[in-house]
Amino acid sequence: MSFPQIRATTLCALAVLSGTIFLVGCASFTNYDSDDFDPGHTSWQQFVIDNRNCQSKAATVADYDMRAIDGSSFNRHRLYNRTYSDCMKEHGYDTRSWLQNVLPK
Repeated sequence: MSFPQIRATTLCALAVLSGTIFLVGCASFTNYDSDDFDPGHTSWQQFVIDNRNCQSKAATVADYDMRAIDGSSFNRHRLYNRTYSDCMKEHGYDTRSWLQNVLPK
């Protein structure tokens, strides 16, 4: 390989690595929602009701818990996500992987 080919390959690898780090970083600043859980055999109407109840519960915790109020936005999202996830799991829903949301069925 010549020097220009090595340089182009290195730049391409750095671009891919930077994009991956960016996407992982953005994912840590998002709140979970119904896309992150599998409704299973539950009716869609019940799934929507449970989702709304869990979102409300998580938002209340994130708005009024001192750990969220005094913490960073990362800590606020983490507390919201933990509360939402626990609530959805209490209703019997399993989490979906990121790939299950992206890949076609």
